[in-house]
Amino acid sequence: MKPWLRRRQKHGAYHALVQEMRLEDAEKDQNFLRMDTQSFDLLLNLVKPLTEKEDTFFRAAIPAEERLSVTPRYLATGDTYTS
Repeated sequence: MKPWLRRRQKHGAYHALVQEMRLEDAEKDQNFLRMDTQSFDLLLNLVKPLTEKEDTFFRAAIPAEERLSVTPRYLATGDTYTS
């Protein structure tokens, strides 16, 4: 694993950006997620059991919340994290 990927949980876009937007700027959070917080939480509760992965000896799994935060933006815009 690349060293910068190991720091994802501390410095990654989801942990550094999305979490702060959710707490501090609901309008920007809604723009980023393409839905309001209540809709995101409702959708997360529905899909979490289907999308959760287990940690392995080699790596920690990407949480369902992080997976879901990328999906609506990609579906709405075609943007990826690399863009």
